[in-house]
Amino acid sequence: MTITPALEAYLSLNLLLAATSLFLRASPKAPGAVLHLARLALLSCLVAPFAMSLLTPPHGPAFAAFVRPHAAAEPSAPAASSGAAAATPPPSAPVPSRWPALRDLLPLLLAAGAAWHLARLARDAAAARRIVRAAVPLRRYRSVRVAVSDACAIPFSVRLGATAHIVLPSALLGDARALAIAVAHEGQHHRQGDCLFAYAVELVCAACFWNPGARRWRRVLEDLQEFSCDEALVGRRRFSPHDYGHCLLAVARAALPPTPASRQLACAPAMARQGRGAPPSLLLRRIQMLPRYPSAFARSSLTHALCAFALVAAPFGAAFAARGSVAARGEAPDRSAVDPRLQRIVDHELRAGVRRLHAQSGAALLMDPVSGRVLAFAEQRADPARESWATRVFVPASTVKPFILAGALEAGATAAGKAYDCRGPIAIDGRTFENWGTKFTSVDATQAIAQSVNVCMIRIAQEAGAGPTRAALARFGLAPRWEAGVSDELQLAEAAIGDSEPVTIAGLTRAFATLGNGGKTPGTGVQAVSAATAATVRDALVEVVRSGTGQRVALRGVQLAGKTGTSVIGAAAAHAPLLAMFGGFAPAANPRYALFVVVEDGRTANGEKAVGATGAGPIFREVMRRAFDVKH
Repeated sequence: MTITPALEAYLSLNLLLAATSLFLRASPKAPGAVLHLARLALLSCLVAPFAMSLLTPPHGPAFAAFVRPHAAAEPSAPAASSGAAAATPPPSAPVPSRWPALRDLLPLLLAAGAAWHLARLARDAAAARRIVRAAVPLRRYRSVRVAVSDACAIPFSVRLGATAHIVLPSALLGDARALAIAVAHEGQHHRQGDCLFAYAVELVCAACFWNPGARRWRRVLEDLQEFSCDEALVGRRRFSPHDYGHCLLAVARAALPPTPASRQLACAPAMARQGRGAPPSLLLRRIQMLPRYPSAFARSSLTHALCAFALVAAPFGAAFAARGSVAARGEAPDRSAVDPRLQRIVDHELRAGVRRLHAQSGAALLMDPVSGRVLAFAEQRADPARESWATRVFVPASTVKPFILAGALEAGATAAGKAYDCRGPIAIDGRTFENWGTKFTSVDATQAIAQSVNVCMIRIAQEAGAGPTRAALARFGLAPRWEAGVSDELQLAEAAIGDSEPVTIAGLTRAFATLGNGGKTPGTGVQAVSAATAATVRDALVEVVRSGTGQRVALRGVQLAGKTGTSVIGAAAAHAPLLAMFGGFAPAANPRYALFVVVEDGRTANGEKAVGATGAGPIFREVMRRAFDVKH
């Protein structure tokens, strides 16, 4: 199921609420300070996940970790030749996945639960408004209106619009001292902001109605509010502990046994909390603490400041860690404006290619290189439970090499005809890098792309340097993992052969579309690289199809520009499955389409493992061939 940034932030919020609720305690010691710190912690839990989602760079996936395949050197692919059909019958078509239905149903379920909770809140607010309107005014303290009603058994305070209300039961009119204490207690709720904060807490509980952590937050905050009011009124010696305790007992007796008149409203703090899990010991604890509240509020400013900082920082740190733990997942492409005609073509050709290759899965994304609009996206998975290619993260292998060359050209470190010593292997910090099969001696930068020469691309990246190379990849929306404690030389070599960049199919398609769009990022017009650099790289990509590793992709009458890529899934071994990739655009001089194709663990008709040229390349060719027949 696709996890969007909003859903990821929502899940992080619920994890934070559940985790922090385990440490909540309604301590009667210094409850006023604890109440403020608890509210600060709750606000941090609410803000942190969404703030972390906004910190994601606008281009390219910035993931903390991902399952890293290993880039595999690309073989030079000869021109396509006719061969016998596979003796093994093709596998049956993948079973359609039910996840999309669940994905669409989940927001509806969440919305229904939240609506039910909000309906309850609206009902209680309407009940409070009816009681307030029918109550008899007693007096007014500035912006606070005090009234008496027969419809309530316990005093409560509520904020309705701009007016603060205190509603007292008529039974208290015979006890002047208890009446004064009740008015002071409910007035303290207004001074502390409890009535406004009650709405915020109810909204959190509505959004996270299924989360027991949210409900525990509400209960603990309600208890702290009561302890805090007791501390403020008794600790300052406004009322004696004896009189205050007598009032609490009188109010508690009026609320027992529970009746509709004694029901606590969701939006109204009340002097004697009823229902919703109120512990029987709460009233006893409040009365026991009355003589212990100090007359002077001794507080350590430094301690409270450190606590406040910790409570703000901890949720942000946890949210950041939660985003990293969700890793290996990218943002799904926007498919709101696909072209149905092109979608049918991509669906058909990908399905046919995956069947022909007996592959485990495959995906193809077609994009308008100017606007960046996704024209079609299709995928095939033998196992519907596998993660969708819409969000799956992988390494680009040799398909990243055009962007390495673009970075070196922009830095002035190379030129299309500059020759390099490409004899291998070369060793960097204990890792060996070599070319595929063919014994290259010296090739220029264009042929390094066309023949996918690993050693040559590493030397080109070394001449450009780590900083310019990383900056160039970032402008294309690609972000290599740069790890602390690993030398720049090794990480630069890994980046040069596409062994360290976490990418998605949408991100790579957009990168190729940028080259086809004269170096401008599709849809934004931002110049990622100069038009001259884009033209030089485009010529190298044309050479890939004309004489390099992508000769099988050549299409009569249309000049294609593209790049092959192959990576090993998991540990590099002879039996390990491969990802075969091909990305590019066409026509090369004035592209109408940019396309990226990836095929997982496919085999050709003669039983060999499918690489970029033999696996993804033919699908790329057929999609482009048929797409040009579509009239716009």
